[in-house]
Amino acid sequence: MGRQTLFHALKEDCEEMFSFIREHGMVAAVERDTDTNDIVDLTMPCASKSPLMLWKTEIGTLLQRDHIERSVRPYFRVPYRAGLEFCPSLKSEWKGCPGLTQGRIYVNTDQPNESLLLWYSGITRWIRARWNRCPVPLSGYVGPNAMQWHLNGGLLLPTFQPPDTPEWRRFFKNQIANPVKDA
Repeated sequence: MGRQTLFHALKEDCEEMFSFIREHGMVAAVERDTDTNDIVDLTMPCASKSPLMLWKTEIGTLLQRDHIERSVRPYFRVPYRAGLEFCPSLKSEWKGCPGLTQGRIYVNTDQPNESLLLWYSGITRWIRARWNRCPVPLSGYVGPNAMQWHLNGGLLLPTFQPPDTPEWRRFFKNQIANPVKDA
């Protein structure tokens, strides 16, 4: 179990959020899953297209990877108990229209860590205070640059690339300047 805050954020929105996050201590941003046990702090986390783990010493956890053994392609993962998961919004397309998937900040609450929960709460308070609620029937927030992009015709997608079905065409009909006809 855990808590998450969903959002749509362009690179500029993400960089503003990371500026806030890094104002409050040294923060490491590392890829959540990798082929090696190496811990590499990303200097440009907003350029990442894969889930990251955010970590700082003040939360009292260890930044290390667990080996995930599988018969096909084993890998290494930073466990959720170590920090906050950050999944970036990704630019995409849906039926030829530019789209942006939802990202998220997630904290695992299975093994409560008060410092980790406070850090998560501070970030989500910052998001709620500065970003708009999602204007389409998805939960979460939209950064100011992503909102302008949406108002100029970009689609706000869920956390995944939706299939082309009658239900999704109806969902996106109001977001598209030239609505897709139901088949």
